[in-house]
Amino acid sequence: MSRGVRPVPLLALLMALVPMAANSQAPTSGTIQGTITERDGSAVPSASVRITRQRVAFSREVVTNAAGAFRAGFLAPGVYRVTVRRIGYRPTVVENVAVVSGGVTRLDLAIEPSALALDSVVVRSPPVTIDRDETEFGTRIGSRELSLLPVPNEARNRNRLPPRTIRIWTMVRM
Repeated sequence: MSRGVRPVPLLALLMALVPMAANSQAPTSGTIQGTITERDGSAVPSASVRITRQRVAFSREVVTNAAGAFRAGFLAPGVYRVTVRRIGYRPTVVENVAVVSGGVTRLDLAIEPSALALDSVVVRSPPVTIDRDETEFGTRIGSRELSLLPVPNEARNRNRLPPRTIRIWTMVRM
């Protein structure tokens, strides 16, 4: 006589494994999402939102879309610092933003515009004098500049000189 599988022990085994499978699928991360606006409620697009986990060397940066919305998912549970930056606005920092496993933390912020403070650049040059009666155009070559020119008397030096250098030398010599 053959023995078959008894349905009661098999059913008990399956019931013991089901809770373990359910626990392994439980979420282990959370999300921070929100909207960045001005005080009047208008959206701030392209704002940088840096999310830094406190006491751990972890940070993630996301950028707001055209509606000013951002979303940073798959964050480990813990406490975070959120920093919002955008050119033309004051940086805004929110400390102690809690992220829980499987939860969504909502963070809507209104940031303040700020005037850009640029360093001054002052360009100074000596005044340019223009002689309107003089029609001469060119550069004068002094004895110092002439002494720095290679002497083209030797044939091998002539081959090393660019063509215009020889012509200038000939013009000066006349």
